[in-house]
Amino acid sequence: MDVVLSAGFLQRRQDKLNELKDKIASLENQVTKGFPGLAQLLRSYSLILSEVKVVKAISDKASELITTVPDKAPLYTGIFINQIEATHGQIGFGIGQLPDVDNREAGELKGKLDSIRDLIRDIKKENDIQDIKRIFDNISTQYTDVQAILSRLVERILSSFELKS
Repeated sequence: MDVVLSAGFLQRRQDKLNELKDKIASLENQVTKGFPGLAQLLRSYSLILSEVKVVKAISDKASELITTVPDKAPLYTGIFINQIEATHGQIGFGIGQLPDVDNREAGELKGKLDSIRDLIRDIKKENDIQDIKRIFDNISTQYTDVQAILSRLVERILSSFELKS
């Protein structure tokens, strides 16, 4: 009888060990697949976020500068808008490379980037200092929104890496 109880006990322990081995193998698989993807995501996000912060700062400074030195507004507007436009293209490309963007997020980002593109087009035609300032302020606000959407996106992606029990 002791042998039968012992065998049953050992079988249960063996089953538990096998279950534990399967969980470890699954975890190793998640780590092997997940970390390279996570590293790429963080690099991409970091680059895009840096560009968003730069273009937002350019917009803020341009808005401030054209009201401080209004006689130079056309010159400064041209310089700043060219920088904003170039960075805008890089941001759009970078966002297109991000993994796991769902339809809602993609729609929000596309809407914001399209709005910024339109503002860039509008500012090139504008001569009124106050309207130029308003457009630069709007560009800055739109990029703040892009930053918030990107933060939500990364939070959602990072939470998908959490272990599910």
